Amino acid sequence: GKTWDTDYSASNATKVDEVNKNLSLYDLQYNTPTEGTQSVLVLPIEFTDKKFSKQDLEDIRTLTGGTAEDTKYWESLKTYYAKSSYGKLNLTFEYADPINLGQTAKSLYQEGTSNEDYARYAYGSAKALKKGIETYKTIHGSDSTKKFDADGDGLIDSVIVIYAED
Repeated sequence: GKTWDTDYSASNATKVDEVNKNLSLYDLQYNTPTEGTQSVLVLPIEFTDKKFSKQDLEDIRTLTGGTAEDTKYWESLKTYYAKSSYGKLNLTFEYADPINLGQTAKSLYQEGTSNEDYARYAYGSAKALKKGIETYKTIHGSDSTKKFDADGDGLIDSVIVIYAED
């Protein structure tokens, strides 16, 4: 059978809808600006059997927002996009505290209702993103995500979900 990495047809996109009625591949649009300052929300997602160590969380900060001094010889996301944009794009990162989904990674994967692996990943990703944003808003206030909406369309423009998984 066809897989999503080789077939992006409309019939394949509807399989995501079967897993989560609120998510469609057509809804996923790239809307991060290419210049200016863009705030990015980073959501570390944990499971009952997989948690981030203090070092893991420090590494996430270095990998995303590290300076040349932090990384020594490689680019973080921040420095990569700054160089790639010829200094026109400045990414800033806000790191949520780790959010535990209250289940194992395996159980999240198995919740998907489709037999196709990619549909299961889409379901798990949507659930983790939703819980992450809800938890962030509960802690920081219902308007706290507005700073991640540079274009004012009511949607977070840039979010990174990182899973505590081997």
